[in-house]
Amino acid sequence: MSKRWLAPEPIIIPDSMQEYFDISPYLAEVLVKKGMNDPSSVIPFLDPARYHPADPCELPGVTKGTDRLLRAIHHKERIGIWGDFDVDGQTSTALLVNFFRQLGIPVRYHIPIRSEESHGIRKKPLQQFLAQGVDVLVTCDTGITAHDALRFATQAGVDVILTDHHIPPKQLPDALTVIDPHFAPPEHAYSALSGVGTAYILTRQLAMELGMQQEWEHQALDLVAMGTIADVAPLIKENRYMVQVGLRTMRQHPRLGIRELLATAGSETNWLNEQDVSFTIAPRLNALGRLGDANPLVEFLLTDDLALARRTATELEGLNNQRKMLVDQVYQAAIALIEQDPAFPKKSLIILSNPTWPAGVLGIVANHLVDTYAKPAILLSGDDQGNWKGSARSVDGIDITELLQKNADLLLSFGGHAMAAGLAMKRENLEKFSQAMNANAALVADIQKIESTLAIDAYLPLKNVDERFMQVLDTLAPFGAGNPSPVFLAEQLQVVNSRYLDRDRVHRSILMADADGQQFEVKWWHAFDTTLPTGTIDLAYSIRRSVFRGNEKIEIEWVDARNAMVETLPALISKPQTVIQDFRFSIHAEQDLQAFLQTNQAACWGENLLHAPVPCYNRLDIPQHAALAFLNMPPSAAVLQQVLSKVKPDTIALFHFEQNPLNPKQFLQTVLGLLKYALREKEGKISLNQYAALTGLTVEAMDIALHLLAADGQIILNPVNEDERTVEKGDKIADPEAKKAYQDKLIGAMKAIQAFQRFLLRIPPEKILVDYGERGK
Repeated sequence: MSKRWLAPEPIIIPDSMQEYFDISPYLAEVLVKKGMNDPSSVIPFLDPARYHPADPCELPGVTKGTDRLLRAIHHKERIGIWGDFDVDGQTSTALLVNFFRQLGIPVRYHIPIRSEESHGIRKKPLQQFLAQGVDVLVTCDTGITAHDALRFATQAGVDVILTDHHIPPKQLPDALTVIDPHFAPPEHAYSALSGVGTAYILTRQLAMELGMQQEWEHQALDLVAMGTIADVAPLIKENRYMVQVGLRTMRQHPRLGIRELLATAGSETNWLNEQDVSFTIAPRLNALGRLGDANPLVEFLLTDDLALARRTATELEGLNNQRKMLVDQVYQAAIALIEQDPAFPKKSLIILSNPTWPAGVLGIVANHLVDTYAKPAILLSGDDQGNWKGSARSVDGIDITELLQKNADLLLSFGGHAMAAGLAMKRENLEKFSQAMNANAALVADIQKIESTLAIDAYLPLKNVDERFMQVLDTLAPFGAGNPSPVFLAEQLQVVNSRYLDRDRVHRSILMADADGQQFEVKWWHAFDTTLPTGTIDLAYSIRRSVFRGNEKIEIEWVDARNAMVETLPALISKPQTVIQDFRFSIHAEQDLQAFLQTNQAACWGENLLHAPVPCYNRLDIPQHAALAFLNMPPSAAVLQQVLSKVKPDTIALFHFEQNPLNPKQFLQTVLGLLKYALREKEGKISLNQYAALTGLTVEAMDIALHLLAADGQIILNPVNEDERTVEKGDKIADPEAKKAYQDKLIGAMKAIQAFQRFLLRIPPEKILVDYGERGK
């Protein structure tokens, strides 16, 4: 489903950011878009060593939980850990087990078997677990809605420390303390923790009390990184810090089990990143949780036994292949049901059921359906007791758990996040539930309001994707929820051919060619049998670093495509297509300019150049010519359009020669010099347009500068008409308030010029002509 694309806009970068990120203006723009306007907020974002983790005791419940566990540690009480079968739950369980084992504390654990117990904590399995001998029960990634089971534990004399990150109900379960990031203020660093992140914060406080904080951080944060990424928790604040450090640990000191898992999958740890966790590690760990018993994975994550690690890794590889086959089968069956439903276009949600569908893959398939149809999806399968159990996934803007709450009377249980939830209901309520969910008038209105959009971060021709740019991009990683991977736009491409990358015909490799005939490989994940676009297209894409069997490369990944916008514009139909030659990033710019001038009768435009390599015109005196060379980027869209309109070129060359820095103080000195000449030679008569052309700035900036000098008492300014002014020597009496206002305006005008010039440096050359060129000669 193609989306409406949102083009990037010029970004004004604060002076402090420009100085700090002088080498990489693209990086500075991305950070400003994220709301980071000064180095003090940027530095800890990029460098985890400069980040200051929050105090664990700021998370409600941690202090009480720590006190109880310290007492248990001192008295060697028996601790029980109850986890969950997804990667977040597996890593949470392994983290807690590892912590207490190091202290010599007797600890046992249990992860529910999905096919027998489903999510959460059920009373009967808990009763059996506690009977083995448990004094303190610690839950992780689960328990927030387990009222009956935890009431039983409390009545049995077991102290319950509940750690979870799911949305708490109005009435909390019986527990000594409840630790959940939803109880932290929304702006707090802990507000978006995953299950394993929440468990880690508890153990971090324990480690601080026991004097083992640094050692424990080194041992635990790789588990936190895996669980946080796999659970798609927002990679912001504390989460980002923990994932940054955890990924570094996984690269430098990988756990034996993870090393063997990656080796079996054909990957390695040297360049391991969040993509490897999401698409290689997590699916294999999840496969056992979805299709079997995840309890052995705790030992797999903690083991030093090479034989155990290899044996388990091989088993996980086989289960993952089985999972992929089941996902494809259920997805194809779901598509068939949708295509057979004539009322589907009018429905707000996708609600599908089949008693034979394996419950362990329903969430994955629901995600695929959301991506395909941009609607919330709920998939259900039956069990032996006549119940339907399943998974729900949503779209941005629709809280699926809140919707389930509105129909809670039809459900046996439910719980989750705004974007994902699990649910169960009686078989006889399925039809009524489906009707009630789709009949929700407010939901229908919300769905209709939601327009599927795709924000483009920057224009970047495929030929500019190289190692140098990838290194800049690496500094912004890890990418994921809360910090999405940038999306770039390449225009005027054609599909040459394609091939499937797998036997199941799910993923494709697309060979694409640009307007110069240069070819590029683009990976299209989950393409299935989607019809490939024909003709000339624009491609939205992302890039990532990939290492497979020791071979490292930069991969271009398909995000979306549309018919090429440039082709359909009247300007390119009504006249012969203008030839554009792009030398903006040439390392031999002067030689390229001389070669261009030898083969073209060209007018050269350049303003505010530090050293003009050849004589050049400004915006006012440039004549009509068959060819035009821009020696630097114009300061505004109006100037760009003005030059193109006057020259009417058939051929354009774009260069980027160095220009004088845009410094307000230096600019004012230049203007004062021009004014002295006007007072001496022209009776104080000046033209805004002429002065703007002489300085290479905009008319608006020039007008502001003159008002600033007048407010400072250096001149008396008299308007004649829209363009002309007369000036007289000032009385040296300043108006401080007006002066400050015009100083701020001048700084803003110069930042706008810088933003526009950087914008022109990155957009495709054809885009300059299409957006700013005249419509026909």
